[in-house]
Amino acid sequence: MNEFLMIFFDKAGSEEADPNFLLKMDNIALYQDVVVLAIELQEFSLYFQPIVNTLTLAEDFQHYEALIRWEHPIKGMIPPDHFIHIAEKSGAIIPLGYWVIHEVCRCLSQPSVPQNVSVSINLSPVQFKEASLVQSIVKIIKSYGISTNRITIEITETSAMRDHQLTRKVFAAFHAEGFKLSMDDFGTGYSSLSYLLNFNFDIIKIDKSFIANTLVDGEYEIIAKAVVKLAHDLSLIVVCEGIETDDQLQMVSEWKTDFIQGYLISKPRPWSEFY
Repeated sequence: MNEFLMIFFDKAGSEEADPNFLLKMDNIALYQDVVVLAIELQEFSLYFQPIVNTLTLAEDFQHYEALIRWEHPIKGMIPPDHFIHIAEKSGAIIPLGYWVIHEVCRCLSQPSVPQNVSVSINLSPVQFKEASLVQSIVKIIKSYGISTNRITIEITETSAMRDHQLTRKVFAAFHAEGFKLSMDDFGTGYSSLSYLLNFNFDIIKIDKSFIANTLVDGEYEIIAKAVVKLAHDLSLIVVCEGIETDDQLQMVSEWKTDFIQGYLISKPRPWSEFY
């Protein structure tokens, strides 16, 4: 372990450590070493949150979103917003992203998991810059004997806007291989609705902050209803995130939302608790 890593883990374990230490590291380039070591030490884990049909709220869950967590041996659970941004800046998101793909495939390939179960995976725009991304992911998935139609590729609205030409190119390649494509956190950015056509999305996920605002501002609900109708007119599937109450469920059901995701159904849990 190099000197930097020794300092990192010493600070991470100290009682005086800043809980946001990961966000303030001076040498951002060496952060990649920390992430790679954490992968080797099996400190990362995936939690899965079900996405269910709004009408049936079926308990035999068929689709999930994979959510990464860092279980540091000293600091405890480190949330994604404390390390994903730096992982992107340092390039560590590349090996971390491939670890996620392998772990999702490992879960889906278990004998107890039905063939109709699928998982959504979040990708970073940094990963899109890797020329062999699509081919590498397809190779990994096929090595586990899994069909690409059991994987949905998610990218946030804001991320898609960073380089829309590159995103469009990569998404076209994913589509050609049979993946489903989803725009995550819709309603948090400032993109044109034309992006729904330009990127050939199959699914849009309306962000939980947008859902929360509808209960205090009627204008948000007017917009949300219009977005759901437009999406359906374009043959897109609509998922509403962050559904935590019966009132929210009733509201999005009235919008004719296709699927919901949130604590009302289930909090994110380890795969072993589902299968």
